[in-house]
Order: sequence, then structure tokens, then C-alpha cells
Amino acid sequence: MKNKYDFIDLSHLVFTWEIMGKGKMHSSGKITLSRIDPGSKEVITLSLPENKSFDNAEYFLKIKARLEEGQPLLEKNHLIAWEQFKLAAFSPISKEPNTQNDFEFLEIEFVR
Repeated sequence: MKNKYDFIDLSHLVFTWEIMGKGKMHSSGKITLSRIDPGSKEVITLSLPENKSFDNAEYFLKIKARLEEGQPLLEKNHLIAWEQFKLAAFSPISKEPNTQNDFEFLEIEFVR
């Protein structure tokens, strides 16, 4: 994850992830980050669940950034940014997963 701000770190944001598929949210969690200074980047590792119901459908990983505290014009938990990634052939992990994606700013490592 890269901080594209010029003057502030990302400590004012709370990052979460969720996996959606077949019209339902299958799992979600919070992303814990260390301080990421302006212009810096950090590799994040998400521990995604093994779930046998992730088959024969498209599944998506959505990452959201929300305000941790309210600001003069924005309330606490205001959605600042989000990105969605298609999980190609996501299934219970039985072999090394495909970790290639088209996004240079994000590296996802699947952990059992």
C-alpha cells in the first residue's frame, strides 16, 4: 500500500477488507497498518479464510478506507476511498495461489 499524500501519514484512516460473491459478504476484517509516511509504501498481508463455498462463481476483494475520527466537514467513518479486486479462481487453498495482479501499488499474500 502506498501513501500518495504529500504531507500526512495514513494514521487518520481505518482500512477494512471484505470478500463478496454470489450477492453475499462471505468474510471481512480490519487491516492493521504501521505508520506509512507521505510517499512511503508498505506491503500488507491479508489472512483470508479458507472456505469451501468459494467455488464456481466470481468473488471480489474490496478494500475500504474510512475516517477514524470526524473532521470539520466529514463525519467519523466517512468513506474516503475504496478499491475492488477480482479474485481469479478463488477456492480453498490446496496449492500455491496466484498472487499476480495488475496493480503495482498493492501486493496480496494469501496465508493459510
